[in-house]
Formats: sequence, C-alpha cells, structure tokens
Amino acid sequence: MENSDSNSKLKFIFLIFFLSMCLQNIDIISFSNFSFKLCHLLSLLFIPFLIKRKKICFPHIAVLGFLFYIILISIINMFNYGLNHLLLNYIFGFYLIIIIINIGQPLTKDDWVDIIKKGTIIMMVLIFLKIFMHINEVITFLSHASINGHPAFFQTYFGGGINLESTWMALLGVVFYKDKRQFIYCILSLIISIIYVSRVGILLNIILFLFFLYNKFKSINDKKSKIITIIFLISLFALFIFLLYKLGLLDYILMRLLSIGQEGDKGSSGRLNMWGYVLDAFIANPFGYGIGNALVGIQSVSPLYYSAQNVHNIYFQMLLDSGFLGLSYFIGIIICFIKNEIKNVFSNPFVFFIIGYLIAGLVQFRGGDSILFFVIGIYLSNNFNIKTLKN
Repeated sequence: MENSDSNSKLKFIFLIFFLSMCLQNIDIISFSNFSFKLCHLLSLLFIPFLIKRKKICFPHIAVLGFLFYIILISIINMFNYGLNHLLLNYIFGFYLIIIIINIGQPLTKDDWVDIIKKGTIIMMVLIFLKIFMHINEVITFLSHASINGHPAFFQTYFGGGINLESTWMALLGVVFYKDKRQFIYCILSLIISIIYVSRVGILLNIILFLFFLYNKFKSINDKKSKIITIIFLISLFALFIFLLYKLGLLDYILMRLLSIGQEGDKGSSGRLNMWGYVLDAFIANPFGYGIGNALVGIQSVSPLYYSAQNVHNIYFQMLLDSGFLGLSYFIGIIICFIKNEIKNVFSNPFVFFIIGYLIAGLVQFRGGDSILFFVIGIYLSNNFNIKTLKN
C-alpha cells in the first residue's frame, strides 16, 4: 500500500513536470536569446533527490559521447559564429534523461502512459478552450483562408508556433493506443490541425489513425468483429470527410496539401529555397558551425535573407551544426535504435513516438526539444527496469 501511494505521488510530480514542458511559452526570466522557463525551474527540485542517491545511472556511453561532441564543436566555433542557446537545450535535455532514469525508475511503462495521457488531455482541453474563445475569428479565417494560411490570432502553449503545437498533439496521441477513446482523440487532434492549417499535423494524425487501426485489428481475433470494425471506421471517416465538405473545408485542405513547393506557398517554398544552400554551407565548413548556428552558415553563402530561426529539418540542422562527423554520429544512434526496436514499434508507444518525431523532423523541429528528451528518458527508464527484473 505504501509503495502504491509513493508511486501515485511520483506520478503526480511527473505529470506536473510534463505539463510544464508542454507550457513552453511560460517564461520565468528572459535574458539574451535564452528564456528560463517553468520546466527549468521545476527541474531544480529534483537535484536534492539525485544527490541522495547512492548510485546515479547514466545513459549509454555513446549517448554521452554525442553530448560531449556537440559541446566541443560549439565551443570551438564560439568565437567565429557565437554560442547559440540551443546548446543549453541539449544539455537540459540530457539532464531530463538523468532525472527520469533515476528518479522515475519505480514507474512502469503503463504508469508513464497514464502520466502523458492525463497531461495530453489537459492540453487538449486548454487548446479547445482557446479555440472557442476565438471562435468568431476562426470562422472568419476559415471562410477566407488562402494558400498561405496560418491563423495569426492564436497564442500557443507549445513553443514554436501553431504548426508545432498541432504536431506535438498528434505525436503525443500515441499513448492512447490501448484506450477506447483513441479514435475520438485522433479526430479532435485532426480538428486542431485543420483549424491551425498544419499540413504536418494533418499527415501525422493520419499516421496516428493507421497506428490505432493496426493495434485495434491485432487485438481482435474474431473475423466477424474485424469486418464490423472496418465498416464502422470507414463510415466514421466518410462522415468526417462529408462534414468537412459541407463546411467548405475539404477543398481548402486539399489545396494546402497540393500547394507544397509552389511559388505562392511561402512556407514550403521558403524552406526549399533555404535547403538549396545547405550543401554550399556544408562545403564552406564541413566540421560544423556549432549547435544552433546552421542558419548562420546558410546566410553566409545565400544572397537571400531568412526570417526563420532554424532550418526546419533536424538532419540538415545537425549537418550544419555539428558537421559530417556529428551527423554520422547522430544517424548511427538512430540506426541502432531502429534496429533494436523495429519489432516493438507497434507495441511500445514511446518507440513509435520517437520514430514519429524522426519522420516529422524532415520538415519540422531543430533538435533539443524537451518533450522528446522526456520521452527518451521514459524509454531508457523502461529498459533499465527490464534489465533489473531480468537480473
């Protein structure tokens, strides 16, 4: 009973901690380009508990080696290109992993699923409350939407704008893989992506739907039940498409998806123009510009000015930040992870989440994301628990 109470308290603590990482736009103190956020403040509360431990567990030496390398390459380039605050995000991310694999070790995979599920539901409620508060603006925007449309009147909870907010909500939905409400969550998350006009969010929700569908079929043994489930889900999907059509949104969604790379689409065309100078920037400095300085490298070889804060591709970002060696190290870790976990991709939501992030990273993110490191910590913590049980 005492152990159960202790785990309940630990789950509540990590729920609050997880929510603080979702509420990324709450700044405690801002200086230069770095903001000391609520999640940074709460993370300090774990230090006394780490100090009290007789033995502190660390991630694999290869992971620590990667951290050491990106710090080294950033210090070497500091005087030429500056020290970007993204390096602090990576250091904080590795600190998150240490917190979870040590203090969160008593928690099981199901405990972590419950934590993130509750946190994601809370974020879903907050986002829909925000949408209802701006319902008139939403209706006006969707009825006059253009090819470049992202609603500018929303303040986001997640950092990085509405595109990333819808992306995170789609990725976090994986924890509903055994929940009866999984398809309801998927539809609600898809609605957020449609209102935000996020193409990546829409595509990730389709992938999430297929993930749920696969797990649903795998759990059904009766052939008749499978047929009924297929008919029901197809009918549900058809109803949703019909509603989009009646609301006049279907044509707009298709237009947004098919406009990728067109000259009138500032979002995708801007990224494609930027990516066109990645090779030139790499040739100019094949050992990297330091973590977070990829755009500095691109600006040094491109005649164009980019208002973006990152390259919108974690692989190009890593190539220019840490050079060929850093990208090779990064890709090597990914290959080892996929090789070891490909068999668990549909049974472990945290594995699916990480792979989903790596896919979305082709057009989103810049690396160093706290939520990603939080999930990596959970994944590693579960592995530590499995090894302990086997021993």
